[in-house]
Amino acid sequence: MRVHPMSWDVTYVWGHFVDQLWAGLWAGTNRKGKKDMTKLTVREIKAASKGARLHDGHGLYLTLTSADRGKWSYRYRINGLSREMGLGPYPKVSISDARSRHATYQSHKLHGRDPCAYRLEKEKIALQRAKLKFSPIAEKLIESKKAGWRNSKHINQWSQSLKSYAAPLLDSKPLNTITTRDILSILQPIWATKHETARRVQQRLKKVFGYAKTMGWYDHPNPAVWEDNLEHLLAPTRQVKRVFHHPSLQWIELPYFYKKLMAIDTTASKALQLLILTACRTHEIRHCERDHINWQDKLWVIPSDLMKANRTHRVPLSDPAYDLLKGVLMGHNSDYAFNPPGGSHPLSDMAMLKLIKTEFPRKKITVHGFRSTFREWAAHQGCYDHDAIEFSLAHKLPDPTKAAYLRSDLLDKRRSLMNDWGGYVQSSI
Repeated sequence: MRVHPMSWDVTYVWGHFVDQLWAGLWAGTNRKGKKDMTKLTVREIKAASKGARLHDGHGLYLTLTSADRGKWSYRYRINGLSREMGLGPYPKVSISDARSRHATYQSHKLHGRDPCAYRLEKEKIALQRAKLKFSPIAEKLIESKKAGWRNSKHINQWSQSLKSYAAPLLDSKPLNTITTRDILSILQPIWATKHETARRVQQRLKKVFGYAKTMGWYDHPNPAVWEDNLEHLLAPTRQVKRVFHHPSLQWIELPYFYKKLMAIDTTASKALQLLILTACRTHEIRHCERDHINWQDKLWVIPSDLMKANRTHRVPLSDPAYDLLKGVLMGHNSDYAFNPPGGSHPLSDMAMLKLIKTEFPRKKITVHGFRSTFREWAAHQGCYDHDAIEFSLAHKLPDPTKAAYLRSDLLDKRRSLMNDWGGYVQSSI
């Protein structure tokens, strides 16, 4: 039987294709563990001539540009398009390195990602990160935290400590290249001489790098963490935490002091009078607003965002405190009880302290010290509930078990206490 030439060509091509297919399958699935004959060897590369294009399998190619020199590439097809990407020069990129890179990009292809597009995006991100410095990231963190930080001094301390100790070194290199050794270079010089400052800088650095990791700007483990990191590199200096007591006025002197204070007709004087009568903090007094006062119940309700413990605090107003607030708020239309003349913002943070230093120069006392004066007076009387005294100062109970079961803020007991305190404060008038 005569075979048509065209049918013979088709049969030959098809047979050759099947043979090659089986050969490839056999080479890739050799069950006897023999060497995969499709993989390149150094000997084969040396034996090949210039311009040869050698296939290592699954689209990995080596094109020789001269003897023992060439360039690796990965050829693949995705979304109906043929693509080829370079994987580096040979022999700088060895056979094993080329296979490793090829396996990584092949994995992306198998997951539906274009390896070329992936690498370009990664290079773009790397370029952006190379421009990222420590200080702008620290500023972003501080800005994001400002809403929860009520004390402007705390914000300034955060910013200033990082600028003084960390920025000069860390801003000299890209953020993503900073290591624990860089952090150590900052902390080590001040660890023994300024230990408390060093600890605060370390804790703030830890938060900055934690923020950078969360935002995807830093790829490595946090270099500023203490546990199982810096603790192995810095001496475990143990210092006794010193407790600083604010200079305060003796409670026995307070009525005479208050009488002189009442004679000073200024906004700062009235604010200090209310601070003494309520045993509140400077920040709370400065931000006392008209809407915070419940006139019917004679109660000042301080919102949680103004409190150090971040929880709402109810202050029972004694008759002197009630009359003082009523007189102040009836004298103007501002929201804040104590604002500078002609202004609509709170009284300056230093106004009450400046008043004390100007009008009472011989008294070595502070504004915050009047809380201690109240505490000493209440303890000396010996007839008030200890928890009521602590709640009047907006303190948390030291016993966590007791605090968990004591759900009341002891308002009635505190009202009686504050009325007695108000009467004592004005006893010399």
